[in-house]
Amino acid sequence: MFVLGHVGIGTRMLLGLRERLSIRWLVLGCLLPDLIDKPLFYGLLWARGHPDTLISGSRSVAHSGVFALALLALAFALRRPAEVGLVYFPVAPGRTVLAWQTTLWSASGSDVFDVIVGASDGRLLLRHNRTLHSAPHGLIYD
Repeated sequence: MFVLGHVGIGTRMLLGLRERLSIRWLVLGCLLPDLIDKPLFYGLLWARGHPDTLISGSRSVAHSGVFALALLALAFALRRPAEVGLVYFPVAPGRTVLAWQTTLWSASGSDVFDVIVGASDGRLLLRHNRTLHSAPHGLIYD
């Protein structure tokens, strides 16, 4: 497997996704077919001593269109629906404005934010991180 070739060619083909996805996901996507097919083929070859009749090469299951369609179906099944709603947001005592409220996930998936944006002017009214991060504290050694 030519890791740099797969990653270089694969990331060049995905021009629009390079800015939206982290490099880890791009590299995994470029290498995933080989990470599945090569161990599958060589594992069966080692166990049986000859190539399998169904999997006769190192580019079989994960290099197929059926695998790509299965990954696409999985991505659609696991996607998060957008939850957006109109709310009244208090900006001063006795004064409210109409605003859009939504929940956003960070690209890494480690943070979840509640976001409220003014409906008339698009001004950010509230951004609250709902994820609680804990930092180590205290003494490690006595």
